Amino acid sequence: MNPDSQSDRPLMPRKVATARRKSADLTAHRPRAESAAGKLASGKARTDSGKPRVEPASGKAPAARLRDDFRNYARAAIFAAAEEVIAAEGLHAARIEEIARRARVAVGTIYNLVGDREALVIEIMRARHGEIVSLLATTLKQAKPLPYREQLHAFVLAVFQYFGEHWQFFRLAMEAQRAVGCNNIDSSAKFSQQTVLEIRKLYRELVLRGVKQGALRADGAELYAALLAGMMREVMILDLESQARCAPQERATQLVKVFLEGAGVPP
Repeated sequence: MNPDSQSDRPLMPRKVATARRKSADLTAHRPRAESAAGKLASGKARTDSGKPRVEPASGKAPAARLRDDFRNYARAAIFAAAEEVIAAEGLHAARIEEIARRARVAVGTIYNLVGDREALVIEIMRARHGEIVSLLATTLKQAKPLPYREQLHAFVLAVFQYFGEHWQFFRLAMEAQRAVGCNNIDSSAKFSQQTVLEIRKLYRELVLRGVKQGALRADGAELYAALLAGMMREVMILDLESQARCAPQERATQLVKVFLEGAGVPP
């Protein structure tokens, strides 16, 4: 028998030969496949541009997003319910159980997500204050190309619209101011004071634009921001105490006219 002769080699069954070829192919490609799998598992896989790309483990990201969505929804419902209950019953008479009932969550959910009643008030104040500052800053930015009267109207209207949507919050804020020094409620006053300072900056920017455009006199301009803020605050308090509230658009038009033209009758 010639060892070099192909015909003299024993015949290998077809199934065995096929299996061996597949095994050889897998062995040849295994290093590359394992390398890619390792990068994916460690979150170090790269995009076509070469930048790192984090790939979350399968099943974890959707669950985390679901938990975040629930927390955000629950917090929003709790805040809205708390504003209603406190506006109706007063800060110290409001009960967590009633807030939970209106928010359609368990009492334990409120304690887990926010805390006790005092912590809840502080969190509502923090959230609403942030919304107000962001709203006014955005309004100023978007209205900048407009004539000054329109800028002023847009700013005032934004405040009155927010007040119309969250009037319970303003009543809660007034309740919290009266309760300064009781338990931890005084912490909410710190957030309130910080918000006042930030809003005053926005009012001053609005007034400065009016002076630059010639819509406001430069003489006495240092008083205008305080005067405008005071006017708006007193009007909102008036509406809080009134049974029939005026529409935000109408309130804004009235206040802008008084601020720019005065309340006196021309001689």
